[in-house]
Amino acid sequence: MRQYRTILSTLLLGALTAVLLSACQPQAPVDEPKNKLHDDPARMEITLFRTHFHGMAPHVSGGTKGVKHGASEQTMVLELQQGKGFVINKEKGVSRFVVTGNLGGGLYEPAGTYPSPVDPAKRTWTDDTFRPEKYNAGYTQYGMIIKYFNNAGEEITGQFATGGQEKIHQHFFIAKNIRWMKNATDRSAELKSGYEYLYYYYYDTTPWDKLIREGARYTGISNPIGLKGYLEFYQPETSFDLNILLLHARGSKYNSSTGKPSPFTGPTPGQRQKDDFDLNITVPVVIYANENEMESVEFKDFDHLSPKEQSIVRRLAEAAGVSEKEAFESLYNRCYGELLPHDPNSGLGL
Repeated sequence: MRQYRTILSTLLLGALTAVLLSACQPQAPVDEPKNKLHDDPARMEITLFRTHFHGMAPHVSGGTKGVKHGASEQTMVLELQQGKGFVINKEKGVSRFVVTGNLGGGLYEPAGTYPSPVDPAKRTWTDDTFRPEKYNAGYTQYGMIIKYFNNAGEEITGQFATGGQEKIHQHFFIAKNIRWMKNATDRSAELKSGYEYLYYYYYDTTPWDKLIREGARYTGISNPIGLKGYLEFYQPETSFDLNILLLHARGSKYNSSTGKPSPFTGPTPGQRQKDDFDLNITVPVVIYANENEMESVEFKDFDHLSPKEQSIVRRLAEAAGVSEKEAFESLYNRCYGELLPHDPNSGLGL
């Protein structure tokens, strides 16, 4: 009996020791990149479209039919290729975004008196106080919608905006390699970088896949993801590489001291060091003209163009990589083509 008790005590002591040792040993950390709660994208679509606002609800500006180069709506398709990363598929969409920039409609005279963009790091806007019409100052704006798909061709965009993933994911939009176009008419201006060259406004909503006009709630300040937003381009006659990053934070995308997310201009040094990125791509963008230039041109006769018209034709041809005749045809259709529907309750929007 005594021997039985000794054996039992030894077994109990061993079990208790194992439990205590297990409790004292640190648990292996979860490797977030290997335990993602979303699929890895195999294809992405970026749609850029001229936009304007009806209150808080932005939607596509109509434009005209027959505009092949520099159209109001442009979609770029990028596909993941082994050893190359994401590559632009020129057969399925545009190979570069061709846009106009600066002011639209001549709202500020004399030219150059319009307000400077607000430093995004110093903004005090909230979801409830942000009003696009207060801050756009008449700038030309382009809406942007990003969609992701997996290997099976299924859309997975919502995986980055639901189930807690919205707290650790955020896109950034950075202008790099800014340069004058070969056919630029005036290179005297200083080529500023950062938010003074390119400005992005997050326009994410809750639910993520509903538009403001459909009753969604604007949450682009409190929870910026970058699946929806709009851009302003400030320096015409330039081109640049748009670097798009998708942060996958290991903890939270919000700053532990301020409780705020990083501005669109890029992640913090700390985020670059400790966090991961689901996406890091660059796509070409060309701002071939000032939108105000289009107010005083006609493009009626290719053989009898004014100097200003000839300059714009050459810049669009350079931007799109086509002949001057092809560029002229797009500009002619922009001026005289059949108007596309302008319905604030249909079409692309944010």
